[in-house]
Amino acid sequence: MDSYFPSERMMGKVTARIMPKDFVEYTQRKPDSCIDTKDLLRLYRANNQSKTVPILASQYEFACRLLVPLQSSDPSMRQDEDEWIVNIDASIDYLGDCDEEDINPKKRSISTNASWPHHTGAKASLHHFEVHMNRKALEPANRTLRRLEISTTRKYQSEQAGHGKRSRKEWFDGNENKKHQSSSTTNSAVLAPTRIFEDDSNGDDSEVSLNGYKSFNLFNLTSAELFEAVASRVEADPKTRSSAILHLCMPDGSPVPLQIEACPPTILSVKTFESFESHLFVGVPLIVQTEVIHTTRSVVAWFANGLQVCFDSPCYIPTEADIGKYLSVLIVPVRPGHNGEGHEEAYRFKLPVEPLPFMPLVSPLRDEWTAERSKESLKHDVRFITYNLLADLYTSREFDQQMMYKHCPPIYLHRSRRMPMLLFEILSYHADVVCLQEVDASIYQSLLEPVMESQGYQGYYSNKASSQLEGCAMFWSLKCFETAQENDMMTFIVRDLFGNDGDSGGDLVQPARRSSHPKSTRYTKWDSMDSIGHLLDEHDELRRVTREKTGQVLQVASLALRHCEEDNVDLSSSVPLKPVKVVVGNSHLFYHPMADHVRAMQAYVVCKQIDAVRRNGSNFHNHEPYPLVLCGDLNSNPMSGALHLLLQRRLGPDHFETWKHLHDYSWEMGYYEFMLEHGYVGNEGGVEPQYLEEQFENAIEYLDEGNDKTSDNNQQDGTTNIISPPPLVLPQSFPNLISGYRDMPKFTNYAIDFAETLDYVLASEPSEREPFGFRPKRWAPMPSEEEVTRYVAMPNEFMPSDHVSLVCDLEWTHYTN
Repeated sequence: MDSYFPSERMMGKVTARIMPKDFVEYTQRKPDSCIDTKDLLRLYRANNQSKTVPILASQYEFACRLLVPLQSSDPSMRQDEDEWIVNIDASIDYLGDCDEEDINPKKRSISTNASWPHHTGAKASLHHFEVHMNRKALEPANRTLRRLEISTTRKYQSEQAGHGKRSRKEWFDGNENKKHQSSSTTNSAVLAPTRIFEDDSNGDDSEVSLNGYKSFNLFNLTSAELFEAVASRVEADPKTRSSAILHLCMPDGSPVPLQIEACPPTILSVKTFESFESHLFVGVPLIVQTEVIHTTRSVVAWFANGLQVCFDSPCYIPTEADIGKYLSVLIVPVRPGHNGEGHEEAYRFKLPVEPLPFMPLVSPLRDEWTAERSKESLKHDVRFITYNLLADLYTSREFDQQMMYKHCPPIYLHRSRRMPMLLFEILSYHADVVCLQEVDASIYQSLLEPVMESQGYQGYYSNKASSQLEGCAMFWSLKCFETAQENDMMTFIVRDLFGNDGDSGGDLVQPARRSSHPKSTRYTKWDSMDSIGHLLDEHDELRRVTREKTGQVLQVASLALRHCEEDNVDLSSSVPLKPVKVVVGNSHLFYHPMADHVRAMQAYVVCKQIDAVRRNGSNFHNHEPYPLVLCGDLNSNPMSGALHLLLQRRLGPDHFETWKHLHDYSWEMGYYEFMLEHGYVGNEGGVEPQYLEEQFENAIEYLDEGNDKTSDNNQQDGTTNIISPPPLVLPQSFPNLISGYRDMPKFTNYAIDFAETLDYVLASEPSEREPFGFRPKRWAPMPSEEEVTRYVAMPNEFMPSDHVSLVCDLEWTHYTN
């Protein structure tokens, strides 16, 4: 009988990886900038021969061990078997007769038998084909190997048909009986050196011995268990690695030997900001993120025009020496006993390194703030930044570019240029706490989080409660603060803080953790919540806006300070200089220019929620609430109702600018057509920007007119049900807030037809009730109007956001009589 699978003329390799189902197509998820590793590998080995890669054995465990819970008898430990697969890649070479008419590009002519012991030496052609399979992790091993036999048979015959041999149909017709034999079983075997079975205690893991090899007992083994056994017994030991053999049993009964590589170190994905296509600026950190499996860690080496500039770091900061050069990275996945050979990957950045663009708001304006901080400052001050980054979500929309940013060429609005510039500015100030608004979710994940983490920061992101993928982000330096736990990083949806219908939002705040101290167990009354609840119950549209439509979020982080005893005690009085924690809030309030009343109420519920968090627990000194700092883009100028409430503690119903649109504003007024028609967007450039000023004339008459126009709830006796604005008053237990900028900036936002102060850093003052607090010590200079209008407005080529960052040092203070 003719043999169509001559084992003496066929051999190859099979690689099996146990991995999550989500990564089945992992090879297709790699960036397009992947390059050949050969040249970089040569340089890598030449430069790093004497260097050792630190790998702690205690850290190592095969990733396939994650499958163990699948077999656990404890239901809580079980993982969904459908979430894991065995990815199998078989690469097979075979010899065929040399045919001059056969011009298949995959074959090459050979005449040596060095690698083919049964080859007679006659001239033959070498062909190659590959088989790719994904099988369920818990599928019986016999069935998996049977499917591999079938797939290999079919692929081989397709190759033969393509070479002018017998057609696939002819082959199957001639092997009909063989095709139906053992449909669910296989005679294939997995062999390994006998000595790896010597330590077996039960003797059930192997079957017969053959020429120094034993075969794994496939009975009752799943596919994952089979390859896990090969990985942990054979591949883990350099002395036996690559010695396991899979003998596939083909329809003619002859085996095809395939070298097994089980669970090798594997790179599942490689990510950088903009997938290796971002602008590369001097001084701006670059990060390569990898997802790996069966790997302890990835070694990343960096090259500039082929010369190694950094070894074993996922982060590299380009220098002036790199200007004009192209950067590449070589990624080597390693684990104890395996140096990743054969599984390295290399990538090249698309653009060369460039000098950092001129950024006048950073240098020369704030050169003093980009210098290293003094020991005295680090000891006594906390440096805060608040910055609205201007989300790419808004600058990338065509109608925004045409209406709001038409003064700025699109090339300067692109995130691949703007975001690295913003990141450079943030890092330049050496801040302890960074509060950001208008952060794109994708920018946070691909750029801000990995880079800030590499520079010693911890942080988190909170997306708006809407379909828009942007929100707030907060970071803090781990040199100043301890690592925060998950429950220390809180996110609140502002609309939820108003409560539901018939609920005032909770007028009492009770500490979640009680203390024996009377001050920490008392309730704090926020009386104005009743007034707000009554207003929302009576005002249908306002209730719809505040409780249903708005999507603002509030971040609140409870941060524990790193303490050094000698730095935290006043030696003259033995009084602690700092508390145990500080509570930091970060938010971006509602935007609409006619909704000052909405922002004032949002500011009130934000303060209430922060107060609840800071009272959750006790300060180590007298069990007092922790001090607080509130940062953010409040979309409110210094004369607005929100700021009046925050800084003066009280907002009356007669504050005209706050309540003048109480009866006019509706959610639909935020639609683009309305904003354009009423001149809120789309104005011509070069006009004098509008600075909002408070006007109090005819306030009572205006409110009465508004009530007359909008009230349609006429009672039976003919009187009108007038909805009056409520007074908003912060309780006495809430601390006084002061601005980190003693002199309010003239503007923090400068658009083409609008300039105003909207951003703030507000901190609590110490008092008899709360001994710890802050006072403003220094604040970074702000640009003049002339410095901005030189480039028309913001953003522009040299100013990457439409907001100016606020940077200030707050000094710890302790209350004294």
